[in-house]
Amino acid sequence: MWYRLLDDFQLALITLLGACAVIDITPFAVCRFVIGDLLVGVIASANATILGRPGLFWAYPTFPSSHFLVDRRNATVATAAVLVMLGVRGEAFASMLQMVLFLDTAAIVSLFATVFAQRAESQRLQLETLATRDPLTGAPNRRAMEQELQIALERQRRDPRAVG
Repeated sequence: MWYRLLDDFQLALITLLGACAVIDITPFAVCRFVIGDLLVGVIASANATILGRPGLFWAYPTFPSSHFLVDRRNATVATAAVLVMLGVRGEAFASMLQMVLFLDTAAIVSLFATVFAQRAESQRLQLETLATRDPLTGAPNRRAMEQELQIALERQRRDPRAVG
């Protein structure tokens, strides 16, 4: 399992976010159950409009991580929708200035996350090409052949009739 986490960036990011959420949200939810606030205890991991001001802090790790977990268009649309929703429903903010500052900084963080995710994906593809193609001819090299062989072996293990 550890090898999968080391090799799969998205899986590692989801696992890290899940672990942080469990460690951070569980005590919050238990506390809410103990004081009798069952609704908030049940939806402790919900968005900032439900949790109020404390929930706003959960938006920050969500915005940049979404750009690494889903494609840029969906992440941008989801982030914009959440920011618009927070702007329309401003109950979570103490003042209009606080709302404007939060929305501005969240948009900036999301913009940087978009650029960084795009650049990281581009560099990953370049490195993959460098690692699997001959630089002079562009033909697949031994590493590419080994990857294809591994895929064929895994396919054959799942379905012996798949590889003839």
